[in-house]
Amino acid sequence: MAWWRRRRGSWPYAFRFWPGALAGLMLAGTGAMTALQMAMALSVSENPAGGVVTALFAAIPLALGMWALRLARPGQIDTGFRLRMALVGALGLLLWGGLVLGPVLAFVQAGLPGGRKPGTVSREP
Repeated sequence: MAWWRRRRGSWPYAFRFWPGALAGLMLAGTGAMTALQMAMALSVSENPAGGVVTALFAAIPLALGMWALRLARPGQIDTGFRLRMALVGALGLLLWGGLVLGPVLAFVQAGLPGGRKPGTVSREP
């Protein structure tokens, strides 16, 4: 998708967008993979009650991934943004989400230089 959009000349996102977006996708992917494995295990299990705990282990990385994707959207970067993205990274590491690289990318996104979030256009002449 990125290659196709760039080739068409309609590339709206700067480099600053990608660490946060990739962190969110990696966290969401961890949650989706856990949910898939849980579904496969529950399909042959005699005790489906154990799936409740695993569902939480799937839902938390999915929620963190969606939060990181929302944070990566265009807008003003401030201290609150940095703290929230660092919190996503810390929770991802704590809960083993995102294959370690996802939380590290969230920390990278939180530490990038300030300014406007990617994809925003300055309205000044």
